[in-house]
Amino acid sequence: MPLTPRQLADTADLMEECGRLALQGWEPGMGELKQDGSIVTRFDRRIEELMRQRLPRILPGSTVWGEEMGYEEPGPGGHWMLDPIDGTSNYAYGHPNWGISLGLAQEGRLTAGFIWEPGLRRRLWMNEGEPAMSEHGALKACVPGPIQRHELMGHGSIGLAQRLNWPGKLRHLGAFVTEASLVLRGGLRGMTAGRVKLYDCAAGLLMAEALGYEIRHLEGDPVDPGAWMKPGAMRPFAIVPPDSGLPFGLEPASTDGFE
Repeated sequence: MPLTPRQLADTADLMEECGRLALQGWEPGMGELKQDGSIVTRFDRRIEELMRQRLPRILPGSTVWGEEMGYEEPGPGGHWMLDPIDGTSNYAYGHPNWGISLGLAQEGRLTAGFIWEPGLRRRLWMNEGEPAMSEHGALKACVPGPIQRHELMGHGSIGLAQRLNWPGKLRHLGAFVTEASLVLRGGLRGMTAGRVKLYDCAAGLLMAEALGYEIRHLEGDPVDPGAWMKPGAMRPFAIVPPDSGLPFGLEPASTDGFE
């Protein structure tokens, strides 16, 4: 079921608040390493703490699955999927290509999504049954057809891009939210993603599907977000225009991760 106008506005206000928190608190050298070797900052944790407090108030009966504090089982009101800062390395080192990604699943399907990029002053959101929106208005539908050599193509993994050898000029920005945002806005013709988790990409997948993009695993089968609403990494996939003519059928290597 879609969010009410009040719930939609309250969630957007929360995203805005968290974005300001991260921008105002940034300082050089703030990153630290987690056990898995990835970078985290205190604002990854602070934003997730704030979201976990507030989202169930906005949508009663909902629960939160977040990158920093782990998985909660879906609640009767819905299941929020949160990456509090996607592109933490970019954020920690002062690069603007990072953002907050928040998706909502209800009854096994994605129903709302929010992508906030505070460093770039960009916002995307969508509520089930309504257009995908940006700060400039409704997003335009995907233009079908092949990817041309001069067009830009985002890749979450450079190694994966080299194995695919698809057309288009390679761009690797270090954050799924940034590359997905550019695809949805028409700044990238398409993108691939390595072994991300659904909280990284739920909002982007919802909007890409609504705009008519083809979303397929690299082996060729369609991506079903409902199959990935659980801990664990997704198989690599691509978001590309329909009728692109791209050769799917690649067997991913174990190293095809999101760098």
